[in-house]
Amino acid sequence: MKFGCCRSGWNDRSRCVITLGMAPEATRQSLSQRVHRFVAVLERYKRNPNRREAYHVLSAIDCLKEERYEAGLDAIQAAEHVEPIPDGVVLMRGLHDNITVAELSEALRKALRAPDNSGS
Repeated sequence: MKFGCCRSGWNDRSRCVITLGMAPEATRQSLSQRVHRFVAVLERYKRNPNRREAYHVLSAIDCLKEERYEAGLDAIQAAEHVEPIPDGVVLMRGLHDNITVAELSEALRKALRAPDNSGS
């Protein structure tokens, strides 16, 4: 049985149940906390992310900026599981190749400070 919000195809019932009923701000908060927690673990172990982790964390941060929170949750889950980089991107050189944990942390800070374009 597959659930609609699980693009990976895994039966991740707990995350689906939690995020399907959440308001956008709560989902945004959940995503930002998970990204922050991931970066904090890298900092604690004094290591930079590997190429896969960096790609998925950067994707999650981009989703946070673009208010695509469900896709961001999928991306941070991919980072946590160190899933492969998508085939179309794997041979391309990019920011994810040599990023440091400090740069990831700064990117997250900038994404969280981005002005809200949704309302007024």
